[in-house]
Amino acid sequence: MYKQFGFGFAVFKLRKGRTKVHPMALRFKSSNDTKLFFPTVHIHDGEVHAKEHFDHSLYCQGRYKELADEWMESPILAGQKMDVEKSKGFIAGDEHLYRRKMVGVQANKDVILTWG
Repeated sequence: MYKQFGFGFAVFKLRKGRTKVHPMALRFKSSNDTKLFFPTVHIHDGEVHAKEHFDHSLYCQGRYKELADEWMESPILAGQKMDVEKSKGFIAGDEHLYRRKMVGVQANKDVILTWG
């Protein structure tokens, strides 16, 4: 489904019964450095339904056109609250973080942000 768009992603499957989940991140060379792709389409029964129930929080850093709409900017720079050294370059301490909560029944589609 995604090959035609040049997108790729990883799926993290957690062990049953685990109650504490540590943050997970993945970094790889993008095929399109002007877009940030979140694979949020739900496929639970082998079909893609027009609407699905969501319970997600998406995070990013950067200057994306869509951030003004549904994304909340952190009140402080990431480095003022986080030990960014532990992220090994994944998080920029001198930039704000952005969060989008996706909760409840919504359109079942991927989230794609455009740089600039």
